Amino acid sequence: MTITTRGRSPVLVLSLLLGIGCGRPSDADGGALPWMSPSRCVAPCDFAPPLLVSVTADGSRDGHGPFQLVPEAQAALERWLRTARSAGLSVEVASAYRSYDDQVAVYMQTSEVGRAARPGHSEHQLGTAVDLRYATEATGAWLADHAAEYGFALSYPPGKERITGYRAEPWHFRFVGNEVARWARGRSLHEVFVAHPELVAPTAACDRCPSRISTSQCEGVGERGRCDGTILSWCFEGTLSRVDCGSERACSETADGSSCVAP
Repeated sequence: MTITTRGRSPVLVLSLLLGIGCGRPSDADGGALPWMSPSRCVAPCDFAPPLLVSVTADGSRDGHGPFQLVPEAQAALERWLRTARSAGLSVEVASAYRSYDDQVAVYMQTSEVGRAARPGHSEHQLGTAVDLRYATEATGAWLADHAAEYGFALSYPPGKERITGYRAEPWHFRFVGNEVARWARGRSLHEVFVAHPELVAPTAACDRCPSRISTSQCEGVGERGRCDGTILSWCFEGTLSRVDCGSERACSETADGSSCVAP
C-alpha cells in the first residue's frame, strides 16, 4: 500500500476535501468541495492531496496499483465496482488521480477538442475523480443509476455542456459523499454548487497557476457561442470553452445560443 502524507491529519484533510465528518455536507466549515470548471481552478492551483492510496483496475487497494485516490474515495469505489461485478457487469478503472504536471502533459498531448481540461481545472487533481471503462450503454446506465449510493456523482452528464463548460463524459464520476451525490441525481455538480454555494471551497485565480495554459481568453467568441462544424465554442464565465458535439449530435443554433443538440 502506498500512502503519501504531507504533515496534516488525514481526518482533517478528508473532512476539508470531501465535506464529510461534519454532519450534513452544508455544515462543513466554510464549504469543502472544490468547484472545478473552465473558469475555476483548485486552490492552490498545483494542489496535491496529502493522502493517497494506490488502486488497481478493479478498485481495490494495492501498493502496486497503477492508479491513486484519496482513501475515502477508494473505499467507496471498491464497494461500487464489487456490486457491479456481482451484477454481471464488466467495469474497470481507466484513470484516477492526476497531478497538475500530469494534467499539463495530458492537455498538451490531447488533440481532440474539449477532451481534456486545462491543468488546475481538472477534478482528477483532487484525487476523488475516476474515469471508468466499460463496453455497453447498459453498464453506463447502471453506473449512473447507482453512483449516488456510493457517494459518486456524474460530473458531466449528456446535454449539460453549456452548463458545465465541458463535453459530456458518462464515464467520469467524482466522489462527493452520499448526500451531495443524491442532490446531483439528474443534475451536474455545477448545478448543485449553484444551488448550494455554502458547499464550495475557495478557488484560486487561474492566472497564478504555474503554466500559462491554465488560462484562456474568449478571443472574440461571445456567450451565445458559434459552431464550426461539430465544434461548439462559447465564452463560459469569461473563459473560452470548446467541445466537439461528436457524431451522435450536431452543433446548432438554438434560442439560447449555439449548443450540442440531437440531430
